[in-house]
Amino acid sequence: MRFYNIIQNYKWGVWLAIPIAIFILYFFPNDSETVPKFCSFGINKNNLPLVHRKSTLHLTTFNAEWLFDGINDPHRSFETADTHMNNIGKWLQGLHADVINIVELEDCRVLSRIKDEYLPNHGVYVQSSKDTATKQTTGLLTKLPLSSPGMMFSNERMEYPVSKSSKCGYKGKIKTTGVSKHWYGTINTETVGEILLIGVHFKARPNDPKSCSKREAQASVLIKLIKQHRKNKHVIVMGDLNDFDPKVLDASSNLPKSNVLSMLKTELSLTNVWKYVKEPRDRWSYRDPNMKWPDSALDHILISKELEPYIEDVWVDRNASFSDHRPLSLRFRWKSD
Repeated sequence: MRFYNIIQNYKWGVWLAIPIAIFILYFFPNDSETVPKFCSFGINKNNLPLVHRKSTLHLTTFNAEWLFDGINDPHRSFETADTHMNNIGKWLQGLHADVINIVELEDCRVLSRIKDEYLPNHGVYVQSSKDTATKQTTGLLTKLPLSSPGMMFSNERMEYPVSKSSKCGYKGKIKTTGVSKHWYGTINTETVGEILLIGVHFKARPNDPKSCSKREAQASVLIKLIKQHRKNKHVIVMGDLNDFDPKVLDASSNLPKSNVLSMLKTELSLTNVWKYVKEPRDRWSYRDPNMKWPDSALDHILISKELEPYIEDVWVDRNASFSDHRPLSLRFRWKSD
C-alpha cells in the first residue's frame, strides 16, 4: 500500500510539473536560446522605417570596454558584467542616438539585452568576429534597418608592411592581415539617398611597430571594400581606429607613426569630423584610467565630403565614465523643422 501511494504521488508530481514547465518556458524564455549568438540579419527590425525621413540623423560610435556577460569571461565576473551592462545601457539611453556603433562587444545576446531594457525602439545587428585572441566583435543599435542582405563582413586580407615608405618601423617578415572586427551595410535616407556605413575596430597599441604596420594593411582592406561597394552611395566610417589624425590634432597633440588616417581620408575622399570640434582640448575620446597615456582621439567618424554641409554638431559625451572611452557623436540636419 505504501509503495502504491508513492507511485500515485509520483504520477501527480509529473502531471503537475509538465504544465508548470510549459508555463515557465512560454512566459519566461531563456534569452540565450531565443537570441542567437550573432545576428547579422538583424533583430527587432521589422517595425523600423525603411527610409529615414526625419529632419536630423544622430550617429554615435562607442567603445564600451569589454561589454561581455561575465560567463566564462576572464575580464569580468558575472556580477561586474551585469553592473557594466546596466551602466552602459543607461548611458546609451541618454545619448538619444539613432545609429550606434558598439566596439568591444561579446555578441548579439548582450546587445539584445541592452536593447530590450534601455533602447526598445532600436534594431540590433551583430557580426561574427575573426578575433581569436579577445573574442570581441562589433555591433549596431539602430532605428534604421540595414538594407538587404543586412550586416556584412569582408574576409579580405592585405600584406604588411604595405609599402617601403611606411614609417611604422616594422622589420619583420612580410605577412598578411584582415580586419577581424568590422561590419558594413547600407541605410537609406530621403534627403541624401543611400549611405554605406562601416563600423570598425583596428589593431591596438598606436606606437607598436608591428601593430602600426598591421593597421595600415587593415586600412588598405577597408579602402578596397569601400571602393567596391560604395558605387553612388555616401560613406561613413566609424569606430576605434586606435590611431591619430596628423591633420586634426587631438587634446594631447598626438602624432601618428602610421599613415592610417591619411590613407583613408585621401584615397576615399573622406573628412574626419573631429575638425568640427573647435577646441583642441576637447578632442579626446579615450582616457587611460591608470593615467599612463594622455587623453587621445582614438575613435573617429569619417564621412563623405558631400555630407559636410549637413553637419549640425559633433561632440563627445562625458556625462559618465563606465568605459575608458567616451561616445563620439555626429548629428546631421537634413532640413529645417
